[in-house]
Amino acid sequence: GDAYLLSYQGYLTVRSNTKADVAVQGVVSGKTNFKMMVRCGQRNIRLRKSDGSWLTEGAPILITCMQHTVTTIDL
Repeated sequence: GDAYLLSYQGYLTVRSNTKADVAVQGVVSGKTNFKMMVRCGQRNIRLRKSDGSWLTEGAPILITCMQHTVTTIDL
């Protein structure tokens, strides 16, 4: 695990061929291709344009507690 993470946290990186905001459970938590700290567990991940319109449907991602989870969402 990562020394800086609490027991209910994990890192998530969403790799994508598109620059977009990454929404976790409907809340923008970071950007594609950057590491962000989020609550771990089963989370709904969606990509959003800066104008607020959705780019993808929600995808369930299991974010492992105290680890770095990497997933890919290409358009």
